[in-house]
Amino acid sequence: MKITAIRATPVTIPMDIPFFWSVGLYPGTSKTIIEVETDEGIVGLGESPSWDCAEVINKNMAPRLIGQDPIEIAGCEMRCVPEWRVVQNTDDASVVKAFGGIEIALWDIRGKAWNKPLYDLLGGAVRKQIPFSTHIPDIRRAVALGTPDNIVTNFAVLGGIGRALRFIGACEMMGVGFWCYSGDTGV
Repeated sequence: MKITAIRATPVTIPMDIPFFWSVGLYPGTSKTIIEVETDEGIVGLGESPSWDCAEVINKNMAPRLIGQDPIEIAGCEMRCVPEWRVVQNTDDASVVKAFGGIEIALWDIRGKAWNKPLYDLLGGAVRKQIPFSTHIPDIRRAVALGTPDNIVTNFAVLGGIGRALRFIGACEMMGVGFWCYSGDTGV
């Protein structure tokens, strides 16, 4: 099997309702959708985290991957991403973000070619259901809507570990699960 075409398309997805958070209005999100086509008619789909990945993929990575075997993901990565010693010292994550979307599409191709769900290719299912989570620090509003099983937040958004502990306590009092992550705080 060989890669015959790669298309990266930037998309903007607006919010249905304006969402205000700690830094102001969040009107929506922009991503890059990646399609990788093969000579066997399989199309893999991937997503990169920002619109600017489209140019990196279309101009730099796609030409390097045409004719390559999409099942050889590590080989494709080596053609597109410099070795990690270089990437870590350049402060330019654009190639890593861009290739991440291509890698998702290559895993999609692998699953379709082998007629296996991705979770089987990655070692098996961990759970039967995935709980619904929301990334919103307004706990009362989220609980009033009755939808989240868990609330996810970033320590930095809450203002540090002290506020995060109050957030965890509030979640426990309201019977809602929580996930916290550190983002840039190094915790």
